[in-house]
Amino acid sequence: MSVAQELKQTIDIADVISDYVPLLKSGRNFKAICPFHQEKTPSFYVFTDRQSWHCFGTCGTGGDVLSFIMKKEGLEFGGALELLATRSGFRLAEKRKADDKAQSPDKGLFDLLDAAASYYLALLNGSSGRKAMEYVEGRGINSWAMEAFRIGYSPPEWDGAKRHLIAKGFNEDQLLLAGLLVQGEKGVYDRFRDRLMFPIRDRNGAVVGFGARSLDGSQPKYLNSPQTPLFDKSSILYGLDLARDAIRSRGVAVVVEGYMDVVTAHQYGQHNVIASMGTAVTEKQLSQMKGLTKRVALALDPDAAGQMASLRAIGVAAESMDKKTLPVPGSKGVITYKRVTEGEITVVALPDGKDPDDLIREDVTKWEKLIESGLPVVDFLLANIANRVDLTDRRSKHEAVAEAIPFIAEIPSPISQAHYLQRLAELVHVDERELRDELRSLSRGRGGAGRTRGEPEVHLEKARGIAPMEEYILALLIQNPKLKSFDLQLKYEYFTVTENRETFRAWQMAETLDEFFINLEPSLHENVDRLANRHIPVIGPTDLSKAINDSIKRMEERKLRETKADLRLLIQDIENSEGANYIWKMSAAFGASGEVSETLERLTALQDKEIEVNNRLMYLLSKGEVLQP
Repeated sequence: MSVAQELKQTIDIADVISDYVPLLKSGRNFKAICPFHQEKTPSFYVFTDRQSWHCFGTCGTGGDVLSFIMKKEGLEFGGALELLATRSGFRLAEKRKADDKAQSPDKGLFDLLDAAASYYLALLNGSSGRKAMEYVEGRGINSWAMEAFRIGYSPPEWDGAKRHLIAKGFNEDQLLLAGLLVQGEKGVYDRFRDRLMFPIRDRNGAVVGFGARSLDGSQPKYLNSPQTPLFDKSSILYGLDLARDAIRSRGVAVVVEGYMDVVTAHQYGQHNVIASMGTAVTEKQLSQMKGLTKRVALALDPDAAGQMASLRAIGVAAESMDKKTLPVPGSKGVITYKRVTEGEITVVALPDGKDPDDLIREDVTKWEKLIESGLPVVDFLLANIANRVDLTDRRSKHEAVAEAIPFIAEIPSPISQAHYLQRLAELVHVDERELRDELRSLSRGRGGAGRTRGEPEVHLEKARGIAPMEEYILALLIQNPKLKSFDLQLKYEYFTVTENRETFRAWQMAETLDEFFINLEPSLHENVDRLANRHIPVIGPTDLSKAINDSIKRMEERKLRETKADLRLLIQDIENSEGANYIWKMSAAFGASGEVSETLERLTALQDKEIEVNNRLMYLLSKGEVLQP
């Protein structure tokens, strides 16, 4: 459940709207003079069962409590979210987005780091950077790769970058905050000196820090920017800004360790390669790939440290990936539901003494085959256990089982699960039945046996008040870039949930999917990340076209049915109101005027609208174009 959905569950829409306009009870609902246009007779209704509002007068608009606040206060989605949270005492999680440059107080730091990258790049191509250029060319890096990654050189002077950037209009405090300077006992001086410079960019291509390689053998060999308001090494993947499209198209992200590995890979056409900037792969790093792929291939060094890094990364990747609920047939026809990792993690076994940089230069085709032949997680884990653990020791056996069982539990196929249990039993010389007991115990601990037939995940979504149809169609749009070229007959007002409506508005306004992600309001990131990773069982262009068109028709049908029901309520409200019979008699005998005339005109308009909505609904049904839910 998103933060916006949690917030709306703590609020009663009638309480919020009554702060802006007096509400009159109307059956189970409320009505009021519309706060958005001038009128004498109430046409603004609040529907408490749906927690929504609608104006049936001049405005003709509606939505939920967030959309009301946005319209009334003139706020964007994020501002409305903040206002409602403050009003209700709801605590919003602080989620700073580095890509929110336009509204960020750190915009000056982005400009500074970009200027620093340009400075280092110019030096590499100048006379002072000859030594660094010789090193780069000696590594076989061509001019395209140097330009694409903006590789540069920092001079040996203690204040070269400082003097240049201050002359550009930046100040010492900014340089310190961005990590470009160091405060020492004898003053402030450049952090990076006589090093090959690798600008580190965020997912959207903005420079947020630097990695610097020593050229004279001084230690450390690699020096990174410190933690800054923009740079957090544990949440950035090197090269992701250039790899996004290739990861989407190839369907897999290849994670390596070093900067040069990534630069070489891209130079040789392997544009889906990114680096963790060290051996530690973190959950925050992998979360950056949401919306791009559900497949991750780990190609870390084959030495002992690399093997341990792979093991840690496997656990991190499994935790960071989304989960899905699958039905599992049990004995006597009983269906249970289990949560499993939605995605695939493989481990690429690199030859001893070879890193990705070497392998790609030697034979790109061999590298591609190596990635495709990556070991499934459990195969790698069992092989690693066999080489690492003393299986003659009882405690070591127990540790090996405890390490392997959680990953076996993630396997959706009962047949594959049985296969790996058998292999583990043979490896540690333990009765397979004991391992099955361990597996069942783990599943019970996770709540895996608690959901039975009739309680699939989608039912839980409905119970939480989420509109599954809206989310399904948005997931289709976000996960399929080709739909940007379709002529979709999808209307903004079909969306009843504000975060979905605003997400669709942003999708409509963007010319490309990348532009959509770049310009998306930060408050909507959570909603879009969830939609981008939702499982959509659609294969092929024909199925995709049918799925999108069917979904649009279903959304229109739902909207028509809701409107028809609302109109019927309003008409009955007027017809059953106090003095209605008197109004009809007087208007028939003497003609209507004043307030009576306005009431009759409004009633007639509502009845005409009801006829129009009903005719459209009947037309869709007669054409067989609506899929019944």
